[in-house]
Amino acid sequence: EPEIVITNPYPGRHYFPTEAMLFEVTIKNIRVSEEWARTWVVLGVDLSTNTADLKITANGDSLAVPQEYQLDGGETVTTEISVLKGPGRSLTFDPVTLFLRSSCMGDAED
Repeated sequence: EPEIVITNPYPGRHYFPTEAMLFEVTIKNIRVSEEWARTWVVLGVDLSTNTADLKITANGDSLAVPQEYQLDGGETVTTEISVLKGPGRSLTFDPVTLFLRSSCMGDAED
């Protein structure tokens, strides 16, 4: 079973419009540390929630295309999510939804 935790390593920080907002995403396989406990998951963004056309990346690649992770039992991976302002003058935007799902689930989302 995978687990996801999203944190803001810089709470209360203000960003300039040209600066990326940074978040840490920790993905953990909470199964026991055994060979059979390996799992494959994908991390992505629900594009319907990105109403401000933000540029959202993980590991330098767009999360518009979900990224796959393979985790052994008990393994934890932390990645940095970068969010850049979209076009226009607005400096506020609605929340976006990230998802973590089994890579064998196809288009189903959690």
